[in-house]
Amino acid sequence: LYVQKITKAKGTILLACVGSVELFDNDKEFTLRNFISPGDVGEGISNYLVENYKEKPLTILYINNTFGESYARTVLKYSSDKGIQIRQVIAYDDVSNYRDVIVKSNLTSDDIMYIAGVGKSIGVLIKQLREQGYDGVILGDPNLPNNSALAVAGDVMDNVFFLDIDKPNTEEYNNFVKTYHTRYQSYPDNFAIIAYATCGYLLDLANKNNTLSTKEIMKIANSGYVFHSIIGDISVVNNEFVFPTKITNVK
Repeated sequence: LYVQKITKAKGTILLACVGSVELFDNDKEFTLRNFISPGDVGEGISNYLVENYKEKPLTILYINNTFGESYARTVLKYSSDKGIQIRQVIAYDDVSNYRDVIVKSNLTSDDIMYIAGVGKSIGVLIKQLREQGYDGVILGDPNLPNNSALAVAGDVMDNVFFLDIDKPNTEEYNNFVKTYHTRYQSYPDNFAIIAYATCGYLLDLANKNNTLSTKEIMKIANSGYVFHSIIGDISVVNNEFVFPTKITNVK
């Protein structure tokens, strides 16, 4: 929120990566979320549950901060609205041992779990869940498959799914990946892919409408402007980028 106040005062567009719900309940005149929103995560996760696990109870674990709480809240709302049984919602702190949280949850392998977390903690939690005998389905958002979490979790990511950017098998996208790998010696993660797509959107909008006015750019963006990016058509609704998404298995 502090950065948001500064960018608003300067009339500068803030591309907010991830960002809690509260950031967009605030004065968002010059703020654009350039990541999959909590609402889109709630919609995607709940649809997947209805299609595949309608009769199974859902446990939600979320990291105890505004980010985790906002994502957990939206998954809870969308799932409840669609008739999914919510077994429990549990907050956890970013620590090195989650045994107490796991014991408290009293999970069975018939339970479905959604984890809203960040960084390494997601991998540690999943690894310890598996070590404690839980082998049920784990769901996450685009923050789940980060490099530090995957490195910690190792080979226990079977039966783990997340809402991902739907990456097309097109020459345009494949060339982007090759160019990125040649330049940086690594493959682009979701943050890099989305940053490339959204910056392309803003440049295309400014060029085609011959404007550098940030107020005008925000107005046009929210009026339904569509840009064909490397991941397909993207647009802005209520200051939030909308991307093509799908549920993907980590493995």
